Amino acid sequence: QNADHGQIVVALIGDEATVKRLSKKNGEIWLLPENEAYSPIDGTYAQILLMVSTVSSLTILGMMDGVNYFYSSCADPEKREKYLSTIFCLQSVVSAVAGAVVMALPLLTAFENPEVKRLLVFAAALPFFQNIISMLQILLVCVGRAKLLAIRNLLISLVRLLVVVIVVMGSK
Repeated sequence: QNADHGQIVVALIGDEATVKRLSKKNGEIWLLPENEAYSPIDGTYAQILLMVSTVSSLTILGMMDGVNYFYSSCADPEKREKYLSTIFCLQSVVSAVAGAVVMALPLLTAFENPEVKRLLVFAAALPFFQNIISMLQILLVCVGRAKLLAIRNLLISLVRLLVVVIVVMGSK
């Protein structure tokens, strides 16, 4: 549903719901708290995340399953390498084309947020990196490096948590 400036809305941010007052000014979207103890939430991040997750989902095209299948089912190392190179190359091309299309489409006018346009190159490149990382994670599991993958994911989660804590502590 659409909401107008000044209306109270329920917004999903990640996995959590929040109740805020919607502010639309100069194309920018903000979620404003009624309680002064909370900070406003910039809607630009949510708009970019929506574009990135949509493009990532559309461009992965089952290629993670292809990595798993061709790596696991092919005994010939040379053939297996060719399969994987083809899949990764195809994913790179699809992601690059999708990124260029996202930058060129009038889809952006739906947001009318000047900040989204400013961050467009970032938003267009992010699906490529997300999809390549997803395929590399599957490949690590296929080669028996699941423990390394778990440690890597734990370290990334800890760094993200540290960044959030620093930002929150710095904003008080």
